[in-house]
Amino acid sequence: MLDKCRFLLELGAEEIPDKQLEIAFESVSNGFTRFLQEMQLSCDTFLVSGTPRRIFLRAEGLQAKQEDVEVLKTGPAINIAYASEGVLSQAG
Repeated sequence: MLDKCRFLLELGAEEIPDKQLEIAFESVSNGFTRFLQEMQLSCDTFLVSGTPRRIFLRAEGLQAKQEDVEVLKTGPAINIAYASEGVLSQAG
């Protein structure tokens, strides 16, 4: 089981008009959700809120690190990787 932690992101801004605040909150929320997916992290819950001069994201139960992933990559076939003299070819 991976450790979980709390995370706080605070963004300072010039005065954001009231009608733009919800758009800004949604943008930060969508960006954080995409970040979690791309980094293969999980989070129990998070909240985005703020004022016209400050937006914050508070996450609870955020994975402290990514899970280990094993990746198997194969190269070219042996007969392509090595030239007839047994030395690596340009493909190898």
